[in-house]
Amino acid sequence: MKKLLGISVIFMLSLLFIVSAWSRGTRGPIQSNIKHGQYIPKIPVKISDLRNLPVPTTNENYALLQAIDKETNVVLGNFNSGSRELILIKDKNSDGKVDAVVHYYVDRKRYRYSSKPGADYPPEKFKKLKEAVLNGTQGEFFPNKEGIPYIKVLEQDADRIRRWKNGFRVFMLDPDDERFSRISFFFSTSNRGADLVFEVKYRNQGVAKISPIINFGVYCNGSKDKYINSVTRKLVAEAKKFVPVGD
Repeated sequence: MKKLLGISVIFMLSLLFIVSAWSRGTRGPIQSNIKHGQYIPKIPVKISDLRNLPVPTTNENYALLQAIDKETNVVLGNFNSGSRELILIKDKNSDGKVDAVVHYYVDRKRYRYSSKPGADYPPEKFKKLKEAVLNGTQGEFFPNKEGIPYIKVLEQDADRIRRWKNGFRVFMLDPDDERFSRISFFFSTSNRGADLVFEVKYRNQGVAKISPIINFGVYCNGSKDKYINSVTRKLVAEAKKFVPVGD
């Protein structure tokens, strides 16, 4: 009898803890879908880095845009059909022309180099690829869906905008616990180039917090890429319209 009573007490205390945690917005740890690998956005992606980039536990595709100084990279992760592969599309001097396209086959651990990267991704196609990642367009590949249209929605609430460098930070707090920033967008321009960062820490799915495969779907630091600079200037100008005078 005492044993049963003890079990009942433990059960009730556990239940109270769960309810209390729920009322405070605590939803447990952020869950990852990465089997192995990592992406360090501040370090320009090299060909040899493809073998170390994230591989998902499920057949989930991803895409990322990285532009640091004079180099612009797009990486596509294709995992839901055919041979699992990572594709690096590299513009070495940010002139809008692709200099290298490299496929890395995850399961075979083999590289394949395109002999005609400029033909695979001519300037207009490469620009549309960058545009798709920035806008979170889902289709041929799957970048983080929280792109520029999402920024424009958040900007409708001036409390979600803060000054950052020569531009702004636009963010979304966790609706269940406003101590945590769930999504942040940073954009600023200067003489050194464009700074543009899209960070998705996690998404709320039911009672769980799920991290995307790539948290920094867009990471640009002092980018000289003309298209990225143009997009960033527009974002700064648009955000400025929603900031109260004097802030």
